[in-house]
Amino acid sequence: MTVYQVPKYFGLHKGRGEPKAFDVGRIDLLIVDEAGQVDTPLGLPAIALAQRALVVGDEKQLAPVWALDEETDREIAEGAGIETGEWTDDLRERGITASAPSSLMRAASHASRWSFGDDEPGLLLREHFRCHPDIIGFSNELLYDGLLEPKRPADKSLLDGTCPAFEWIDVADSEDSRRGSSRVNVPEAKAIAALIVENCASFYALYHHQQKEPDKKVSEAELIGVVTPFRAQADVITEEIRKAARAAHPDADLPTNLATKITVGTAHRLQGAERPIILFSAVYGNNSAQAGFIDKNPELMNVAVSRAKDLLVVFASPIRWDNGKIFGVMSRYAERAEVESSAAEDPVLHEVPPAADEQRADASKIDQPDTDQIGSVESTTPTSDVLQTDATTQGENTPEPAATAPAPAIQGTLTTVIRAWSEAGILREGDAGLKAGDLNLRLAAVGILDGEPGAWEPTRLAALLGVVEIERMKEDGSTYASLEYTPQVQELMLQLYRDSRL
Repeated sequence: MTVYQVPKYFGLHKGRGEPKAFDVGRIDLLIVDEAGQVDTPLGLPAIALAQRALVVGDEKQLAPVWALDEETDREIAEGAGIETGEWTDDLRERGITASAPSSLMRAASHASRWSFGDDEPGLLLREHFRCHPDIIGFSNELLYDGLLEPKRPADKSLLDGTCPAFEWIDVADSEDSRRGSSRVNVPEAKAIAALIVENCASFYALYHHQQKEPDKKVSEAELIGVVTPFRAQADVITEEIRKAARAAHPDADLPTNLATKITVGTAHRLQGAERPIILFSAVYGNNSAQAGFIDKNPELMNVAVSRAKDLLVVFASPIRWDNGKIFGVMSRYAERAEVESSAAEDPVLHEVPPAADEQRADASKIDQPDTDQIGSVESTTPTSDVLQTDATTQGENTPEPAATAPAPAIQGTLTTVIRAWSEAGILREGDAGLKAGDLNLRLAAVGILDGEPGAWEPTRLAALLGVVEIERMKEDGSTYASLEYTPQVQELMLQLYRDSRL
């Protein structure tokens, strides 16, 4: 059952009008799986019903979807009499808050009597058996400080010796664009579809027809998966697979309705799943200098990569190679190939000996026409994670208070910037209650932002100076854009503010 269902099964019968009551301590042993995804306020009540608890999870994979932002969470705590220092240094560190980075896994590990590594709380399951060593090596360096021990021999892969286990394909004409609150890259989707159509039959022959033991035969629906950071891109990839399958020659020997046999989605959709072959679409193209959402969410990349057992193929713009926190590590593990464009000759990864004709006679058919069309993703979420309010008019002669210290040079949202200015004594007297929405409007007036409340985006110059769009994930798997400001652009904003131009 989910944590939401626990109260239903352990509630006590009460009369009409009486307060609810629960059978505290009824559970002998409560086992919570995937606890790294459980929000602490949701998980702790379930723990109260148990005499003992075994909490299993990974803070370095998918995180909870928190109901509160850090600032609001801290303010609520202050209203309850919890001092900021205690909240920040103790409760937040131990995962006993209602915002990032808390989780039931974090809370349980800090409550455990065990520790590993440099006094890291809890126990670490170090032995890894799912992925080819070249694939899990990426995750091991990115997030686990090399503590994982790959236990699966490389030669256990059915593809051993035929192609690299971790391959990178440059999509030379890769270009991304917005679709509602999400992002798409059609050239990458076409390249992925082409590879699937060209190689699907040989993969299926290897993993199904040529396996003599029934329990080792991989079904069509469990053979290939495609992961991407954006849900809209998953829709585009599925549609391109349909198109490529319809256009394929009958000799391609494809499964009926191929697109329905390929799992395509974000890391959230494939959490807990595995496939022999995983293809990854980075989406950020030649027109995006940074891959903000990917670099800010290494845990999502850990999940995406570790779904692959034998083969991981990354499709990306050439400028992504060795560029940024994530792809810098990836370039040390992937073997780089190249596709000139999405219209290039279909890539063939390897040659697999064909199965006997009698084995394959009725194995698959041409994909039939499908009239489903891609639907646009309507954006109902503000493209900034800050509050929007009316602008506050500033007088040109408003005196500037003496600043006790400069604002800390860390990248963050406007809420973070305003708090830093306030703590440093930089804010003018009339701005004591300055909100992010007020500052958004002022930034628009001086040419740093463009758009309107709920749909702000940096101007071209501001993007070069350091206003970064960060993609964040909602509970339903869709994304929205949040603006963050690098130390460089914060210095410019501070100077404009001190000059009473902001």
